[in-house]
Amino acid sequence: MMTPRMKLEDGEVVEASYPGLRRKGIFGNRYGELVITNQRVAFVKAIMKSGVISAAANKLGAKPMLAFPRAQLQAERVQLKKLVGVQLTSGGAVEKIVIADEAVAAVLAAVTAG
Repeated sequence: MMTPRMKLEDGEVVEASYPGLRRKGIFGNRYGELVITNQRVAFVKAIMKSGVISAAANKLGAKPMLAFPRAQLQAERVQLKKLVGVQLTSGGAVEKIVIADEAVAAVLAAVTAG
């Protein structure tokens, strides 16, 4: 599996990306990357690696599975049983992304700095 490059908006620059897992119900786990840009925090789903460009990603990049504007975003560390992750909250939307323990502090610092 590989994570395709994310489609960027005008003036948007990727600051960091971290491999992670989006947990959504019993069968809803999605692997991918948590991408932090100067305008938003997004999760880009990984796709099967093949020689053919899939429908999920074209030569311009992939549309993120979910995205939050950084201006309205709140983030906090959460314990998910034996795993750790980041809970992203914006408006009424709440998402939990499992990432490496050492990356949690970096994500929280990057989100709060924006």
